[in-house]
Amino acid sequence: MKLHFALFLSLLCLNSIAIAQVKYEKETRVTIDDLPLRVKSLLPQIEKDAKRIRYYHEFNGEKESFEVKLKKFGTHFSIEFTQEGVLEDIEILISTAELPTPVLETIGKQFQRHKLTRIQKQFTHPKGQDPKQTLQGVFNGLIRPTAYEIVINGKTNSGYKQVEFLIDINGKLLKKRNVITKDYEHVVY
Repeated sequence: MKLHFALFLSLLCLNSIAIAQVKYEKETRVTIDDLPLRVKSLLPQIEKDAKRIRYYHEFNGEKESFEVKLKKFGTHFSIEFTQEGVLEDIEILISTAELPTPVLETIGKQFQRHKLTRIQKQFTHPKGQDPKQTLQGVFNGLIRPTAYEIVINGKTNSGYKQVEFLIDINGKLLKKRNVITKDYEHVVY
């Protein structure tokens, strides 16, 4: 009986660790020459009608990636690629008013009080699909988001903390990470 309880407790702890992680990202600005060839091949489509284009190399403690950040059609976009240049996802900065009710309800269950500091719609690139199609679909508003990435400052029973949530469009919590920030090492936008 004790063995079953210990096994149950271990599995419960592992599940909590999988959802609640620590987020530490370091972004370094790079030049166009530092980008993988696959990313460079998509730049004509990405940069058309865009302003304030910036390129970044990102390291989050586990993996490295590249990001292209820009403003297009009055909206801030962040387009993330693997280190090999494969499109991972596209994020669009949005306001609280654009969040669906199920997402707001999920956030409300996590905190006694909270303030949303950054909200992004996330569009995950489907494997096997042409990245040009995904980019065009997102830029033209033809694709629904797959999730919302939200950074929140909030009060819980254990005190105040900053947390990043990844919540799907139906309000299901996919990922939760405590945010560790160092002054201006992560460019928010």
